[in-house]
Amino acid sequence: HDPNSAVLNSNRSGALASLGKYSEALIDAEKAVSLRPEWGKAYSRRAAAMYGMGRYEEAVETYRRGLEVEPENAQMAQALTDVTSKLAEA
Repeated sequence: HDPNSAVLNSNRSGALASLGKYSEALIDAEKAVSLRPEWGKAYSRRAAAMYGMGRYEEAVETYRRGLEVEPENAQMAQALTDVTSKLAEA
């Protein structure tokens, strides 16, 4: 296993988030973003971890950044809409 693999860090981030371990998920997502800043999925993982931690404003900014590098990512665009709606409710 290559600890410097963006895919490995991204996948582990997703697994940790699904277990509710958002702070650990964020660490792996940050690593994935730093390793592959042009990869939208890494930003999606980072934003999902932030969302899980209740850091909604940061999640919105991260989804926006991810869409800058991968504008055709419909899943990320939908997630941005969902988080923005969550913020509007607060």
